[in-house]
Amino acid sequence: GLPENFSGYLTIAPSYHSCGFKLEARHMIGDLFDFPLFKKIWLSLSMPFTINHQNINLTQQDIQNPGSTTDAVYDIVTAFNNANWSFDKMAHRPVKKALTEVRIGYGTTIFSNGRAFAATYTSLSIPTIKKPTNEYLFEPQVGNDAHIGAIWGVTMQLPINRKDDSYQVNLHIDLENTYLMKDHRYRTFDLKEKEWSRFLLLRSKFEPLNITVPGVNILTQKVMVAPHHS
Repeated sequence: GLPENFSGYLTIAPSYHSCGFKLEARHMIGDLFDFPLFKKIWLSLSMPFTINHQNINLTQQDIQNPGSTTDAVYDIVTAFNNANWSFDKMAHRPVKKALTEVRIGYGTTIFSNGRAFAATYTSLSIPTIKKPTNEYLFEPQVGNDAHIGAIWGVTMQLPINRKDDSYQVNLHIDLENTYLMKDHRYRTFDLKEKEWSRFLLLRSKFEPLNITVPGVNILTQKVMVAPHHS
C-alpha cells in the first residue's frame, strides 16, 4: 500500500517485562480421613496471576515520499499494522493481566525428621486464558500458552550446619517437570529460504495481476503444536 518510490529504515527492538504472584492452599488428607495411608498426603490448589508487558518497539527512520496521512497505509509503521492483515501485525500491545492457570494436585512427604525433609507432588495445570490468535507479532502471552499441562516435582530441604547449633542453615532443592499437551495453534510461516516472504503480496495463479492477498493471510496456518516438556 506504499508508493513505489517509498524508502525508509525499519528497526525492531522487542522488550519483555513480567511480574506476578501466586496464591496456594494445601490441606492434609489425614485431617479428613483417619487412615494411615493418607497421613502424609495433601491436596493442593494454586492460582498464579501474572502481568506481562511485551513491546516490539517498531520504529522508522529516514522516511522518503510517505503517503497521505488520510490513507490507511502511509508509512512503515502503518504498513505493518495493515487492517487487511488477519495475522502478524506489528503494533504495540497493551499490558496483559491474567490468571494464567489453575493447578490442582496432590503431594506426599517421603521423609521428615524436623530438620531435613523430601516431598513429591503431582498436579494438573488447567489454563484459564484463551488461545493466542496470532493476530499480532510478539503478542503478550502468559502461562503455558493455554496448553493443558501435567506437572511432577520434588522438593527437598537438607541441613548444612550441625544439629546442636543454636541456628539452622538449610539447602533447598526444587525440581519440577511440566509436560504440555499438544493442541492446535495458528503459526505464520515464511517460504523456504525466503526470509520476510510472509509480508509479500500474493495472488492465485489464474487471478489478474491487480488482485492480491497479503501473504500473512495465506501463510498463517492452524497446525498441531507439541511443546512436550519444559
